[in-house]
Amino acid sequence: MKANTLCFVFIWCVVQVTSSEFPDELIEDYMRECMDELKLDKSVLSKMFDEKFRMVHVDEDGKKLLECGIKKGDLISADGKMNKIMLMKDIINTIRLLGKGDSEKMAEEVYKKCDEGNADDDHIERIRHWSNCVLDEIDKM
Repeated sequence: MKANTLCFVFIWCVVQVTSSEFPDELIEDYMRECMDELKLDKSVLSKMFDEKFRMVHVDEDGKKLLECGIKKGDLISADGKMNKIMLMKDIINTIRLLGKGDSEKMAEEVYKKCDEGNADDDHIERIRHWSNCVLDEIDKM
């Protein structure tokens, strides 16, 4: 009986540690709108991001959600340039959530370090690369 109980507790702990849910605080309003429109839930985001919030896997639902979010969030303009104002808001929100200090000053430093990529490249891949760079830079602070 003790062995079964210990085995159950161990499996429960493994499931809790390996299944991370995307934090509500990191979901911007425009992404919530997209989730509602596309009838997707937070599990799509949880599948896209690892435990350190790096974007690692984008499936078809994830692509639809990101495409919608890029448009609704005005993250990339029609000419392919990234919208610094909107992206700075995302960086500041992330720094605050992670409790890393003076978010506005740090956000400017992080923004300068992360390459916007080529305007002709796929928007989803650009945002994925940029988002992961931002988190890498925040982790270094």
